[in-house]
Amino acid sequence: MDNTNKFKDYIIRNLNKGNSSKRQIIEYLLDINSFKSFRDFKEIISTMVEVEEFQSFYNDKILDLIRAVFIRNEFEPADIKAYIIELYTTGIDPGKKYNFYYALYQKYKYDQKYKFPISEDELKKICFNRLTKFVDSKVKDIDACYNLYYLCREHVDERDNVVLQDRAHKVFRKYIDSYPWDYIDSLIRPYGLPIYHDISCGFTIEPFVEQTFGGWAEFWKFVEKIKEEMKTVSKLERLNKYITFFEKFKDRNYKPVSIPEKDWPLYAIDELIRERNWPIA
Repeated sequence: MDNTNKFKDYIIRNLNKGNSSKRQIIEYLLDINSFKSFRDFKEIISTMVEVEEFQSFYNDKILDLIRAVFIRNEFEPADIKAYIIELYTTGIDPGKKYNFYYALYQKYKYDQKYKFPISEDELKKICFNRLTKFVDSKVKDIDACYNLYYLCREHVDERDNVVLQDRAHKVFRKYIDSYPWDYIDSLIRPYGLPIYHDISCGFTIEPFVEQTFGGWAEFWKFVEKIKEEMKTVSKLERLNKYITFFEKFKDRNYKPVSIPEKDWPLYAIDELIRERNWPIA
């Protein structure tokens, strides 16, 4: 999708002039509630989505504009639908603007009759296809792949836990098999931020491991296989520290583990904090 247009150039040029100009541009975008033409609609919506300073905070505004135009039949419904499918499918770089997709999922979560150019099932299909295409492209970017994987939602259960599409796990495992170290190296996470020096902080692991592997037993088989095949000494030393944490996590019945600062080196958490730039208080 070609998002280059005079409107977008004008918005970006003025956003970069300083805070005062930025506030005026944001207010200007927030005041938009109608469109002169279908082309005008596409240019403005595409710009709102592309401009991070706006999209990050005003996803609901963007969705409401799209929905209003669709409900009022301001333009041909089939054209609106085709444009929105294109926007969600190819108009956004893989793994980017997670919250734009998440916001639409939330609309359907709280209103099953929510009227929008694409249905919830169509959104699920789009997200799964984006994950599949990314994995097949062999791009090494674990963060982007996580974002695409997390958007492959199936439903939210009675405990408000997200359940991912079964078909997505196999695709994500394909990515893991291609880049096993990147996956292992990404698993330990702080249980809340910032991390505090003066108290025992909680740490956990990536929340969908059990779903990804179809059970913890398969995860442990994966870890042992990686250890057996690891040839790099420095990575093997780091892996052993990770495994020590995984075992402690298992002993806690796969619940977050409280670890004082003095023990962070035992699990390579001190190194992860430096490398990931996790905020510390």
